[in-house]
Amino acid sequence: MNIKYHCEAGGETGYHAHSKAFWSRLQKYNDGTGIPINIVLDTSNHPIFYKEYHGIKICYNVYESTLQPEKFFNHILNNWDYFWCPSEWQRQCTINQGFPADRVMVVPEGVSTEFYPVEDSDLADKFTFAIIGKWEYRKSTEEMINCWFEEFPIEKYPNVRLILSVDNPFDRDNVNNKLKEIENLRDPRVEIFHFPPREEYIKLLQKSHMYLSCSRSEGWNLPLIEAIACGVPSICLDYSAQAEFSRNISHAVKLKEMRSIPNNSFPGEYGEPDFDDFKAKMKYVYENWDECRARALKGANFIKQQYSWEKAAEIAHDYLLEIQEKHKNDKFDDQTFPISGRVNVNFIDGANFDIASNTGNEYHVKFINRDNNNVIYDTKLRPTSETGTCWARPLAKYFINWKVEVSAVTKSISESENKIVEQDSDTIVIKGGNNNTTKKEYFCHEYNATGKRVFINLDSKALGDNIAWMPYVDAFTKKWGCETYVTTFWNILFEKAYPNLKFVRPGAVVDGLYAQYKIGCFDNDTTRNKVNWREVPLQKVAADILGLPYVEMKTKVSVSQEFVRTGRKFVCISDHSTMQSKFWNYPGGWQAIIDYLGDLGYDVVAVSKDQTGLTKIVPINNRQIEEIAAIIKASEFFIGVGSGLSWLAWSLNKKVIMVSGFSDPFIEFQSNNYRISAPPGKCHGCFNDSKLVFDRSWNWCPRNKNFECSTSITPEMVKEKIDLLISHL
Repeated sequence: MNIKYHCEAGGETGYHAHSKAFWSRLQKYNDGTGIPINIVLDTSNHPIFYKEYHGIKICYNVYESTLQPEKFFNHILNNWDYFWCPSEWQRQCTINQGFPADRVMVVPEGVSTEFYPVEDSDLADKFTFAIIGKWEYRKSTEEMINCWFEEFPIEKYPNVRLILSVDNPFDRDNVNNKLKEIENLRDPRVEIFHFPPREEYIKLLQKSHMYLSCSRSEGWNLPLIEAIACGVPSICLDYSAQAEFSRNISHAVKLKEMRSIPNNSFPGEYGEPDFDDFKAKMKYVYENWDECRARALKGANFIKQQYSWEKAAEIAHDYLLEIQEKHKNDKFDDQTFPISGRVNVNFIDGANFDIASNTGNEYHVKFINRDNNNVIYDTKLRPTSETGTCWARPLAKYFINWKVEVSAVTKSISESENKIVEQDSDTIVIKGGNNNTTKKEYFCHEYNATGKRVFINLDSKALGDNIAWMPYVDAFTKKWGCETYVTTFWNILFEKAYPNLKFVRPGAVVDGLYAQYKIGCFDNDTTRNKVNWREVPLQKVAADILGLPYVEMKTKVSVSQEFVRTGRKFVCISDHSTMQSKFWNYPGGWQAIIDYLGDLGYDVVAVSKDQTGLTKIVPINNRQIEEIAAIIKASEFFIGVGSGLSWLAWSLNKKVIMVSGFSDPFIEFQSNNYRISAPPGKCHGCFNDSKLVFDRSWNWCPRNKNFECSTSITPEMVKEKIDLLISHL
C-alpha cells in the first residue's frame, strides 16, 4: 500500500498521541506500492497544502458537537474523498450534516500499553478522586468540582482526596481565577497538578480510586479510556463517542436533555448531564468500591483487546484495502508535485520538510538564511516506490528566518558544466557540455509568523532564567506580530506585565500552531544553543534561539500587592541559592553587613528561603513569590548572590549589590549592578568554564579550592559598594 500520513506530532494528547501511536502501527502495511492514499489528521492544520496532495484524500476528524462549522465542513465535503472518525455517534452526525454515508467510516482511537492497572496495595493511601483534562463548559469541569464538594464535605469525609490537573490555554484567565478560588478554600484534600510530565500523569491515574468525567459531549475522551485501561472505576455521561467504549464498564450518568451550545460558540448541541445522578454515582462507587474495582479490572481487559492501537490499525487497513480496490483504475498525474504533510516549523526539533512520491524524481531541497541569503542546508532527495517518503532537516534547531526551496531535476549533468542560460518564474533551463536539463521549482515556503499562532516554552524552573528570557519573548512577538502562547513556571509574575502574551500552564497543549520554540540551557547541544550557554550572557540564550539581536533588555514583572512597613527604611538581602558554590562563603560576612546597614540607619529584611544563624534581621520565610516581589519593590536596594531574587530585584528597578565569584560578570545583567567579584589572582568564574563538568551537588567546589572565589570577598569590599550605591540614590 502507498499510504501517506499527515499530522503535526508534538505532545502527548489528543491528535498528537493519535498521530504517533496510530501511524506507527499502520506503517507496517505500507510498502509504497499502489495508488497514493493520503490520511490527514485534523485538516484544519493543512489549509495550504490539501490541494497539493497526490492521490486519494482521507480526512480523519474528531469533533464534539452534533454539527461542525459550516465553512469547515464544506471544505471537507468538497475537497476530501473519504471521512474517517472514531465513533459511530460522530459518523451519524456527519451523515446527518450531508456527507455521503458510503464515504464515512469509523476507525476508533486506541489506548497505549503504558496504561495498565496496579495492585490495590499500590493505590494512594487516601481514597482519591481524579479530574484531568481541559477546563471548559463542554467538559463540565466546574460542575463536577462543585458536585464533589457538595457530596463529600470535609466535615464528614476528611480522609478523601481530589486530584485536579486541568487547564485551558484559550481561557487561561478564567481558569486561573477558578483554581485560585479553590486554593483559597484552604481544603487540604484538594491537590492541583499543573499538567505533570507524562510518566507522572500515568501514575496519577493508576493510583486513583475513581475517575470523574461528565463531559457534555466528546469526540473520543482519551483520558477516560486511559483511566479505564488502568482499571480505575470511572463515571461518565451516557452520550456521544465516550459512551461507545465505556458502556457497561463506567458508571453511566443519565442524559437529562439536549441543549444548544451557549453563546453560539459552536453550531449543534451538547448533552446536558443529570448532575444529581452524577453525585449519586460518585457516592455509590465510593461506598461499593471493591465491587466497582472488580468491574473496572474486567473493563480494562476488554479495552486492551478491543481498543488497542493495533486494533485501530487493522480496522483502518481493511478500509484501505476497499478504497484501493475501488480506485485501482484511477489515474493520477505523476508529474504533480506531491507535497506530503507540510513544512514543519516545530523548532523544538528544528524545521522539517517532507516529500512523498513514487515517481523516482530527484528533488533538490535548500534551506536559505533570509538574513544574509546563505544556504544553510542543501540536499537532494529521491523518494521511490520502495521508500515512499524522504525528508530534509537542517541541523541548526535555533535557525529562524529561513526559506525552503524545492525543485526537481529531470536529468542530471555535471555541476562544473552547469550554466543558467534562461530563466522564468517557474522553470530554469540549464545547459552545459552535451547535456541539457530542466530544473522546475515546485515549492517555496518562507518563514513568516505574522498573524500566526506561536508557542514558546521557557524550559527552566529557575526564577532567574525566566526573568532573563521573558523580554525576548515579548520582542519576538512584536517583531512578527504573531499570537504568542508562552508557558513558564512563574506565570503569576508576568501575566499582567505582558498583556499581549497568552500565558498557559506548563504541560498545556496549544493546537493550531505555526511554530513552537523551547528556550533553555542545553548542555553540549549547539543545535539548540548556538554556542555553549555557559560562555554567553544569560539573556543571549533566548536571543539566539528566537533569532533576535542581543542587547540587554529589562524585564517587566507585575506586583499585585503592596508591602507597607512603618519605621526605618529597609534593605532586602538574600543569602541563599541552589548550590553552596553560589553562596557568599566568607565566614560571618552576612552578619557583618547586616550590622553595618543597621549602623547606617537601615533595617534588614531577609527574603531568602532560609536564614541560618543571622540576627538583627526581619525574616520573611516561605512567602509566595508575588509577596516577595512586593517586599523587594518597597525596599531601598537589594543585596544578594547570583540568583533569581537578584534578577527579580533588577526587574523591579532596584539597584543590586551582587556578591559573586562563582560566575563572571558578563553572565548576569549589567545595569544597576554593583557587583563584587573575587580579587585578582583568586580562583573565579568556574561557572563559565565550559571545560568543567558540573555534578551540581550541594557542597561541590568545581576546582576543589574550598570556594576561594567567594571566601576571598571580604565584608570591607561589600561595604565599599554599599557606600557607593547610597551615594547614587
